[in-house]
Amino acid sequence: MSRLLIRGGYALDPATATDGVRDVYCEGGRIAAVGAALEAPADAPVLDADGCLVMPGAVDLAAHPSPLAESRAGLDGELRAAAAGGITTVCAAAETRPVPDSPAAVSHLLEQAKRAGGARLEVLGAAMQGLGDSQLAGLGALRRAGCAGVSNGRRPFAN
Repeated sequence: MSRLLIRGGYALDPATATDGVRDVYCEGGRIAAVGAALEAPADAPVLDADGCLVMPGAVDLAAHPSPLAESRAGLDGELRAAAAGGITTVCAAAETRPVPDSPAAVSHLLEQAKRAGGARLEVLGAAMQGLGDSQLAGLGALRRAGCAGVSNGRRPFAN
Protein backbone atom coordinates (compact mmCIF):
# COMPACT_ATOMS: atom_id res chain seq x y z
CA MET A 1 0.00 0.00 0.00
CA SER A 2 1.95 3.02 -1.24
CA ARG A 3 -0.69 5.63 -0.38
CA LEU A 4 -3.05 5.83 2.58
CA LEU A 5 -5.21 8.50 4.18
CA ILE A 6 -5.94 7.96 7.87
CA ARG A 7 -8.98 10.10 8.54
CA GLY A 8 -10.18 11.61 11.82
CA GLY A 9 -7.95 9.86 14.35
CA TYR A 10 -6.58 11.48 17.48
CA ALA A 11 -3.03 12.24 16.35
CA LEU A 12 -0.37 12.51 19.02
CA ASP A 13 3.27 13.26 18.21
CA PRO A 14 5.40 15.02 20.83
CA ALA A 15 8.16 15.66 18.28
CA THR A 16 5.90 17.96 16.23
CA ALA A 17 3.58 19.10 19.06
CA THR A 18 0.64 17.43 17.29
CA ASP A 19 -2.15 16.78 19.77
CA GLY A 20 -5.70 16.52 18.46
CA VAL A 21 -8.02 15.08 15.84
CA ARG A 22 -6.23 15.16 12.48
CA ASP A 23 -5.98 13.38 9.17
CA VAL A 24 -2.66 11.74 8.31
CA TYR A 25 -1.68 11.12 4.70
CA CYS A 26 1.05 8.55 4.01
CA GLU A 27 2.86 7.99 0.74
CA GLY A 28 5.65 5.52 0.07
CA GLY A 29 5.60 4.29 3.67
CA ARG A 30 6.20 7.80 5.08
CA ILE A 31 3.99 10.50 6.53
CA ALA A 32 3.52 13.12 3.81
CA ALA A 33 1.01 15.44 5.53
CA VAL A 34 -0.88 15.94 8.78
CA GLY A 35 -3.85 18.29 9.05
CA ALA A 36 -7.60 18.78 9.08
CA ALA A 37 -9.71 17.61 6.13
CA LEU A 38 -6.78 16.48 3.98
CA GLU A 39 -7.44 15.44 0.41
CA ALA A 40 -5.69 12.41 -1.03
CA PRO A 41 -5.43 11.03 -4.58
CA ALA A 42 -8.52 9.15 -5.70
CA ASP A 43 -6.66 5.82 -5.67
CA ALA A 44 -5.57 6.20 -2.02
CA PRO A 45 -7.47 4.00 0.42
CA VAL A 46 -9.07 5.85 3.33
CA LEU A 47 -8.92 4.39 6.83
CA ASP A 48 -11.56 5.73 9.25
CA ALA A 49 -9.68 6.25 12.54
CA ASP A 50 -12.50 7.92 14.48
CA GLY A 51 -12.01 7.02 18.14
CA CYS A 52 -8.50 5.69 17.50
CA LEU A 53 -5.10 7.00 18.54
CA VAL A 54 -2.69 7.71 15.68
CA MET A 55 0.90 8.08 16.85
CA PRO A 56 4.50 7.10 16.13
CA GLY A 57 5.37 3.52 16.97
CA ALA A 58 5.78 2.73 20.65
CA VAL A 59 9.02 1.47 22.22
CA ASP A 60 9.00 -1.32 24.83
CA LEU A 61 11.94 -0.40 27.05
CA ALA A 62 11.92 -3.47 29.31
CA ALA A 63 11.06 -6.58 27.34
CA HIS A 64 12.31 -10.01 28.32
CA PRO A 65 12.21 -11.94 25.03
CA SER A 66 13.52 -15.48 24.94
CA PRO A 67 15.13 -17.00 21.87
CA LEU A 68 15.15 -20.39 23.59
CA ALA A 69 13.18 -23.21 21.97
CA GLU A 70 11.27 -23.97 25.18
CA SER A 71 9.76 -20.49 25.19
CA ARG A 72 6.12 -20.63 24.19
CA ALA A 73 6.27 -17.67 21.83
CA GLY A 74 9.97 -17.52 21.15
CA LEU A 75 11.65 -14.38 19.94
CA ASP A 76 9.93 -14.61 16.55
CA GLY A 77 6.44 -14.67 18.08
CA GLU A 78 7.23 -11.94 20.58
CA LEU A 79 8.57 -9.52 17.96
CA ARG A 80 5.65 -10.14 15.62
CA ALA A 81 3.14 -9.69 18.45
CA ALA A 82 4.82 -6.44 19.46
CA ALA A 83 4.58 -5.10 15.90
CA ALA A 84 0.92 -6.10 15.69
CA GLY A 85 0.28 -4.07 18.84
CA GLY A 86 1.95 -0.90 17.51
CA ILE A 87 5.33 -1.44 19.14
CA THR A 88 8.07 -0.73 16.60
CA THR A 89 11.11 -1.27 18.85
CA VAL A 90 11.64 -3.81 21.61
CA CYS A 91 14.54 -3.33 24.02
CA ALA A 92 15.68 -6.69 25.36
CA ALA A 93 16.51 -6.15 29.01
CA ALA A 94 19.68 -7.49 30.58
CA GLU A 95 17.57 -10.16 32.31
CA THR A 96 16.86 -11.80 28.93
CA ARG A 97 17.79 -15.50 28.79
CA PRO A 98 20.44 -16.28 27.85
CA VAL A 99 21.95 -13.26 29.60
CA PRO A 100 23.43 -10.89 26.97
CA ASP A 101 26.79 -10.59 28.74
CA SER A 102 29.01 -11.66 25.84
CA PRO A 103 29.32 -10.70 22.17
CA ALA A 104 28.18 -14.21 21.22
CA ALA A 105 24.95 -13.92 23.22
CA VAL A 106 24.23 -10.45 21.80
CA SER A 107 24.95 -11.58 18.23
CA HIS A 108 22.69 -14.60 18.72
CA LEU A 109 19.77 -12.40 19.81
CA LEU A 110 20.26 -9.91 17.00
CA GLU A 111 20.58 -12.62 14.33
CA GLN A 112 17.39 -14.30 15.50
CA ALA A 113 15.59 -10.96 15.50
CA LYS A 114 16.76 -10.23 11.96
CA ARG A 115 15.32 -13.55 10.76
CA ALA A 116 12.09 -13.10 12.74
CA GLY A 117 10.83 -9.84 11.31
CA GLY A 118 8.29 -7.83 13.28
CA ALA A 119 9.46 -5.14 15.68
CA ARG A 120 13.10 -4.04 15.71
CA LEU A 121 15.17 -5.46 18.57
CA GLU A 122 17.67 -3.42 20.57
CA VAL A 123 19.71 -5.30 23.17
CA LEU A 124 20.67 -3.91 26.57
CA GLY A 125 23.69 -5.94 27.54
CA ALA A 126 24.42 -7.11 31.08
CA ALA A 127 26.97 -4.83 32.70
CA MET A 128 28.14 -7.65 34.97
CA GLN A 129 28.79 -11.21 33.81
CA GLY A 130 25.80 -13.39 34.50
CA LEU A 131 24.12 -10.35 36.11
CA GLY A 132 26.32 -11.02 39.11
CA ASP A 133 28.10 -8.54 41.31
CA SER A 134 31.78 -9.36 40.96
CA GLN A 135 32.91 -9.56 37.31
CA LEU A 136 32.42 -6.70 34.86
CA ALA A 137 31.34 -7.77 31.37
CA GLY A 138 33.41 -6.68 28.36
CA LEU A 139 31.51 -3.44 27.76
CA GLY A 140 33.42 -2.42 24.64
CA ALA A 141 32.94 -5.85 23.12
CA LEU A 142 29.22 -5.72 23.91
CA ARG A 143 28.94 -2.36 22.14
CA ARG A 144 30.81 -3.66 19.08
CA ALA A 145 28.47 -6.68 19.02
CA GLY A 146 25.49 -4.34 18.75
CA CYS A 147 24.30 -3.48 22.27
CA ALA A 148 22.39 -0.22 22.49
CA GLY A 149 23.42 0.13 26.14
CA VAL A 150 24.15 -1.84 29.29
CA SER A 151 22.31 -2.40 32.53
CA ASN A 152 22.31 -4.81 35.40
CA GLY A 153 18.55 -4.86 35.41
CA ARG A 154 17.04 -4.81 38.85
CA ARG A 155 20.17 -6.16 40.46
CA PRO A 156 22.33 -3.65 42.35
CA PHE A 157 26.02 -3.21 41.73
CA ALA A 158 28.04 -4.39 44.72
CA ASN A 159 30.84 -1.86 44.18
